[in-house]
Amino acid sequence: MICTKTNCWKTGGFVELATNLSQSSLWSKTVFLHISQARHLRDYEVEVTFNDGRRGIADLRDSLTGKVFEPLRDLKVFAQLRVDPELDTIVWPNGADFAPEFIYFRAFQSEPDLQDRFKSWGYVA
Repeated sequence: MICTKTNCWKTGGFVELATNLSQSSLWSKTVFLHISQARHLRDYEVEVTFNDGRRGIADLRDSLTGKVFEPLRDLKVFAQLRVDPELDTIVWPNGADFAPEFIYFRAFQSEPDLQDRFKSWGYVA
């Protein structure tokens, strides 16, 4: 995996690289997790693609609580999601957004090989 941006220090969690890069490389062990593509599927489901190559579906229905997220319960508003090129995560016109690692958790929460990562992020006890 190669980072093509000039500044990769943005929001998001860390993803372990599966490839062996040079020890002198900043990316030899970790890179920030980014959402590269997202599209509304149906209801509160979003198909997302991450910079680690994983693609999944995140159901955000249970996550739409609190003042900034409540307007997203309107499906017409929810469907206006987009990937912000500066934040590399999903955003909505009202300013709501979710951290990429939270979307990653929601998309892959049942995958056994990711449970240790989710524990380290605080999403699993």
